[in-house]
Amino acid sequence: MANPRAFISFDFDHNVTQKNLFVGQSKNSKTPFSIEDWSSKSSLPQDQWESLIKTKIGKCNMLIVLSGKTMASATGVSKEIAMAKEKDVPVFGVY
Repeated sequence: MANPRAFISFDFDHNVTQKNLFVGQSKNSKTPFSIEDWSSKSSLPQDQWESLIKTKIGKCNMLIVLSGKTMASATGVSKEIAMAKEKDVPVFGVY
């Protein structure tokens, strides 16, 4: 059986390094899930971003939210959580 796919939600403006470390650690350990780094590598127009991310979240088995000190200002994270809930994708946070 294949490992479940996880989408990583994070504060694009403040936590790219932490996201890269988290994804890297998962590839170098025996985690019971696989992480596909489908995050945007650059800024996109809002409508393109929402369409792209909604599709990607819909193909995952879980959404992992990397929470941090600046999370309150990360509007994209809130939207990703809402998209996951809309598609019945389980959400959990990591601090």
